[in-house]
Amino acid sequence: MYEHAEYLNSTFSDFSKTSNWGVLEFQGLFNVAVFMSDFKNAEQWKNDALQNLAVCAQLQVLPDGTQWEQSPMYHNEVFHCFMNVNYLAQKMNILLPDVLITQTKAMAWANVKWQKPNFHQPLTGDSDDTDLRGLLTLAADIFDDGGLKSRAFSTSNYENCFLLNTGQQLKYSTMAQQELDFTSAYLQSTGEMIMRSSWDESASYSSLQVKKIGCGHAHDDILNFTLFASGRDYLVDGGRYTYVNSKIREELKSSSSHNLLTVDDLPNSIYENSWNNSFNAVSQGVFTNITPKYDYAEAENLAYQRLADPVLIKRRAIFIKPCLWFLFDSFSANKSHTYALNFNFPDKEIRLDSNTVSTTYAKNNLVIRSLKTVKMKKEDSHWSPEYNLLKENDRVWFSRKATGFDSFITVLNFPDQDKFSCNRIPVYDRKDKIYKDDVVEAVEFTYGSKEFMLMVVHRVNASSAPFFKLKSEIVSGEVVLLEKKGDKYKQFILKD
Repeated sequence: MYEHAEYLNSTFSDFSKTSNWGVLEFQGLFNVAVFMSDFKNAEQWKNDALQNLAVCAQLQVLPDGTQWEQSPMYHNEVFHCFMNVNYLAQKMNILLPDVLITQTKAMAWANVKWQKPNFHQPLTGDSDDTDLRGLLTLAADIFDDGGLKSRAFSTSNYENCFLLNTGQQLKYSTMAQQELDFTSAYLQSTGEMIMRSSWDESASYSSLQVKKIGCGHAHDDILNFTLFASGRDYLVDGGRYTYVNSKIREELKSSSSHNLLTVDDLPNSIYENSWNNSFNAVSQGVFTNITPKYDYAEAENLAYQRLADPVLIKRRAIFIKPCLWFLFDSFSANKSHTYALNFNFPDKEIRLDSNTVSTTYAKNNLVIRSLKTVKMKKEDSHWSPEYNLLKENDRVWFSRKATGFDSFITVLNFPDQDKFSCNRIPVYDRKDKIYKDDVVEAVEFTYGSKEFMLMVVHRVNASSAPFFKLKSEIVSGEVVLLEKKGDKYKQFILKD
């Protein structure tokens, strides 16, 4: 152990400073220093470990509390190590650098923000479908935080019983849970937009990946959209399965294993090997808006600007709580291309109809409908909710071939739960001239007992007068939702 501690403390490279490896290494050194304090170098090991861990915490934990490697799995390995250091420091009355305390707590709250209604982490990047309550239970105890406890176990779970003595367990069990003052959240550093209807286990939850930091654990997932509701996954991320450089590794990291947009059947990023791409897709124009009743997010993917005829793709996601989503996806080019969006399901319980795919469970079925005519294709696929576990599932493609600009309007809802109908409507200027689809598009729909109109402007500078007309309503803004109140409409500008 002495030799190993000396070896760990022999170097602190730039790789160690910026990788989860460095956190693992110097958490180990801290453990040796604390538990084997009779070693003559123990005090030096402890001081060096804390100094180096503070550097790691400062560099690796981003302003939104996420660890930069674009993977909740590795975020939580680093989080686990930092919590162990915090816990031992409290037990042994060791003074920690402030950054090790504040960054660890920030990582705990990042977990709360992206945690699914079943308390699991999302499968972003190289991640498994893992329950976060054990980690958050320890965090709530360390920081005496009732807000963290609201997303953790109500009493100490089995693993934490090995850490917390009976007095700590009793104290934790009597700690009051604090009601959270938010539901949806945007993690601005990692680019994860989480849209959530409530904190109930039956809540609707969706995510949109609007940007990518980029590293070996990140996947080709810009504009990836996932959906969880009624206690189950409906649209899933492909997961990781293996780190072996292989066809399955390439497929699970690729755009096809994520619910996003492609051009000419080409990937967004170009895979090189298990840890690198020869070309990385990037995004721009990120915008989010979270409100009590409606959430909105958008971004552009620049991947296909690399083509001889460049294509700019844009996804806009509108969440109307509690369980209705619109995806407005647009493609801008000069020549002819095949534009497509795909959906990855967790199983093979789906059915295809005209412009529609739906799940076939006993209840709570999701319906995904294109409001435009699309070519549909279903293919056998697989996904990996856990390392070394591969499950069969279905993947469905919607595609359209077009010259120049084209768009998809896709609606996702649960007809078993709410009355819903929807159709496209024209948009006029102030002189009652109809705008073309490449300028602006709109829909009207009934959701439950309410009536709405939704307008999305594709070309913001299309007119010198920033007004549009939906039926008899004059509106201004880039993304506008109108809710009917009596014989009038109330306007909600999701993006002005």
